[in-house]
Amino acid sequence: MKHCFECGAALIQRWMASEGRERAFCTACDAVRYENPRVLVSSVISNEKKLLLCRRAENPSMGKWNLPSGFLELGETLEVAAARETLEETGVHIEPGNLHLYTVTSLAKISEVYVCFRGAVESDQCAAGVESLEVKFFAEAEVPWNDLAFPEMFGFLRLFFVELRTGDFGIHLSRVDERGRFRREYRLVSGI
Repeated sequence: MKHCFECGAALIQRWMASEGRERAFCTACDAVRYENPRVLVSSVISNEKKLLLCRRAENPSMGKWNLPSGFLELGETLEVAAARETLEETGVHIEPGNLHLYTVTSLAKISEVYVCFRGAVESDQCAAGVESLEVKFFAEAEVPWNDLAFPEMFGFLRLFFVELRTGDFGIHLSRVDERGRFRREYRLVSGI
């Protein structure tokens, strides 16, 4: 941020001892202006043993295959945003209540948090939206592994297919930072 979103004055970086870091500070209205990470949502949607992917019509990674995904909008819940992005990009309708938390990934270097949900649909009908060149359900052997939009997707999709085969899904917490990738898995235990 270079200018205050309230009054338009130039912002300066000022050390905030109470927070132990520099923050954007407005010299005109004396307000601290916080910059927070952006939240993206994505969906891992399956039909039978196939996974829904869309070929991106926009940069970054235009022409490469990706999960339906996009930014959380103001006033949306995470599940509503994931269902909306899935519908917009693939024409596949899934109720937000039928989505299950699957992964949360922190990318601190670019100040983004990715929240991914998984869900299943009974029909393999799909249609490319304006942000997609093509959409399709892929069996594991059919996935365009060498044409995925982002390198992190390779291991993530392999993990999903393992869990899809067994029907035993975890909830995964991961991060990508200067030291590489890290993943922690949680399993929900019923009957407690």
